[in-house]
Amino acid sequence: MFYRKMEVYVLKILSILILFSGIANAANIGTGSVKVTKMENWVGDSTVFIKTNQSELTNPAGCTVTDKYHLPTSASDISRSMLLSAYHADKAINIVIAGGACMNNRPQIVAISFQN
Repeated sequence: MFYRKMEVYVLKILSILILFSGIANAANIGTGSVKVTKMENWVGDSTVFIKTNQSELTNPAGCTVTDKYHLPTSASDISRSMLLSAYHADKAINIVIAGGACMNNRPQIVAISFQN
């Protein structure tokens, strides 16, 4: 009897934990077709900050600083090249923003694709 009550209790706790972990990890969301209007890099750091022509940034993780996107230092050279190419060509791109994480309290870029 005691073990059965304990099993039920453990199952309830696990269910609650699974529920809350799903809420905290929102899905990644794309910006749709946007143009890069500014790229910023501080000397001595490989972080790149990106501004777009959006009136309001896509922010699925609820980051507190929403003046620009953050491209992590771990981003590939291909991602950096795609952003730079799109900026110079004034070409629209789609930027995918992390749903469950912010970087430096800003929305974090996790993928980039060119648009027609």
